[in-house]
Amino acid sequence: TLLELGAELGAGCGARRVTSAVAQILALQRPPQPSAPTNVLLVVVDALRRDRMDCGPTSARLTPELARRLCPRGLFFADAVSTSSWTFPAIASLHTGLLPYDHGARRRAAAVEDLDPHVVTLAELLQWHGYHTAGFVPNPYAARGLWRGFDSFVEQFPGPGRLTAEMRRADQMVDTVSDWLRRERTGPFFAFLLLLDVHEPVDAAQKLGQLPPSCAGVAPIPFGWEGLTRIAAPLTAAERARLRCRNDLYDVALGFADTHLARLLDTLDELGLGDDTAVIVTSDHGEELLDHALAQRPGPGQALERWGVDHGHTMYQELLAVPMLIVPPRAAGLPAGQQRGLVSLADLFATTLGLAGVPPPPDHPARDLLDLVRRGQPFALPAAVSQNTLYGPEQTALTHDALKVIRAADALTIFDRRADPTEQSPLPADHPLAAEGRALADTLLPAQP
Repeated sequence: TLLELGAELGAGCGARRVTSAVAQILALQRPPQPSAPTNVLLVVVDALRRDRMDCGPTSARLTPELARRLCPRGLFFADAVSTSSWTFPAIASLHTGLLPYDHGARRRAAAVEDLDPHVVTLAELLQWHGYHTAGFVPNPYAARGLWRGFDSFVEQFPGPGRLTAEMRRADQMVDTVSDWLRRERTGPFFAFLLLLDVHEPVDAAQKLGQLPPSCAGVAPIPFGWEGLTRIAAPLTAAERARLRCRNDLYDVALGFADTHLARLLDTLDELGLGDDTAVIVTSDHGEELLDHALAQRPGPGQALERWGVDHGHTMYQELLAVPMLIVPPRAAGLPAGQQRGLVSLADLFATTLGLAGVPPPPDHPARDLLDLVRRGQPFALPAAVSQNTLYGPEQTALTHDALKVIRAADALTIFDRRADPTEQSPLPADHPLAAEGRALADTLLPAQP
């Protein structure tokens, strides 16, 4: 193919650059559309922790619409790991199938660098193969360079600066996508939707006028992180109440997103697209809710921009563990249910292409998870790599079936994932598993280029 030719011509002198250029030229000359194409709806719920979505009892309680309508038909990957703990590098990995140090969308020193213009994106490939592509994002960190390949790219945020309550929430985002489906969509489509509701400030309860009971007597209501940062242990009764309220506000915000995602599924059914549309629901990263506040506390005279809350500042599991639900079209015939085995957010690149019947670029490292499941082949990674933090010193992480290794500067922190799944007790240096963790880090955790 021309993409393969581009890679061959570029060998030794920038294969990625030539392949990308060829892809962009081919986008202007789309091949015939397949006779029975699969539409793809990719939904990323920004800052959704994996412990809030499991296609089991937790989902039935917090996301009842997803649990009722999507989980029975979907494959839920129970051990999915993000490639980063903040939005920009993680979303870029999803759209390129590459790690942050390879695709370039990351923080380096004091600057945030854009996606490498020579990296081919998911939308570019789908666009060339005849898909009508559209993106809908309320977070500016999901827009920088990631608009490439989209016929329509709707940026629903007020402008530069910190995310605020003025950012678009699920009701407005779903209205916009539904309107596009009804009025603008032509032919098979790939739609990328980012939802910001569980990203602070979590103001859905305020919109609904339904504060959770745990917020009674708490003032001001912590829609953001007011009163939760820089607290000391043990927590006072007032601090515990504030944390319970903030946790419940997070869950209300997730329920709000769930309700409006159901409206989007209704639109697909109304247009006769439901059976022929694959739906993917995942997250870019998790969110800390004082899971590791004390582990991050700085010493006297030291300052740290974040601790105990938010994301982008550590590589602990509450930030890297993400839900991953893939619902194929009804005719696919794939077995639904929970899939146990380590996977990476970057795997969704080739998996999405596979749903559309589009091959990845030649020699691309991406894996099509559904193809592996279909053929009965192992899909579990030996280890998943995560790179780049937004705040503080650079950190990387390695998630292994049995171990978790976090590297900050030259220091390694190693956990036994099976005995300590919430990563509260680092292994001592003389522990046998610690030696295995150090060996894995030496092989698989490169320094930031």
